[in-house]
Amino acid sequence: MSRKAKVESYIRYQTRTSDGKKYATFCPSERRHGGKDLYLGIAIDDNEGIFFNRKSGYFRFTVEGGRSELNHDEAEYIKLIQQREVMESAKPLILDFRDAWFLEHVMETSGIKKMLEKVFDAEDKDTLLSLIAFKILDTNANCYAQRWFDGSYAHYLYPDAKLY
Repeated sequence: MSRKAKVESYIRYQTRTSDGKKYATFCPSERRHGGKDLYLGIAIDDNEGIFFNRKSGYFRFTVEGGRSELNHDEAEYIKLIQQREVMESAKPLILDFRDAWFLEHVMETSGIKKMLEKVFDAEDKDTLLSLIAFKILDTNANCYAQRWFDGSYAHYLYPDAKLY
């Protein structure tokens, strides 16, 4: 007579090589939770059981207690840590100044910019002007507009542009 070993619930961690982040999944015991795995998201702090995913945001999860919300101070602290990590990992920005500045100067002095701002909606003008600059100054396909925009002075000229 063989008996199956009792399987306890646990949290499985896996580090992806593509982004280096640690992801977590809750693996429940079959009898206790029906055996369905629950995706927790990015492991922010393994020891404290703090996770992040798009659907739930930041939250705490333990095998014993399940899911619980973070209090306001904990959530703010976690966001500050995330922002610091992003800033530390960011590469220095090398900006191509001359071409976008020159085109902006030409559109400003010739009155083209003022005409475009009158014709198009105020909230879309940065997107329109940055796309015009991209098409004039670069020969790549539109799918590369965001990459060009991030490395160009147009990033500062048109801060509300939505090229994604």
